[in-house]
Parts: sequence; C-alpha cells; structure tokens
Amino acid sequence: TEDVRLLKRFMYNQEEFVYFDSDKGFYIPKTEYGRPDADSWNNNP
Repeated sequence: TEDVRLLKRFMYNQEEFVYFDSDKGFYIPKTEYGRPDADSWNNNP
C-alpha cells in the first residue's frame, strides 16, 4: 500500500503563512504572521 500525505496551506496576499503536514502531525508557521495561528491550532485540536 502507499502512504497518503496531506499538506494544507494557508495563504494571505499570495504568501504562505502557515501549513499543516500530516507526516509531522502539526501546523508549522512559515512567517511570524502565522505563528499565533499555528500555536493556537496545535494547542486546541
């Protein structure tokens, strides 16, 4: 069988600020703008 990987990206003004990687299992901020969202989503599933 093959593994499936989910990448969910969040963009604002054509810039990615946070994404979810199912291989890692949590949201990862790409910019400082995305850090509050990633922290909140990781701590409140």
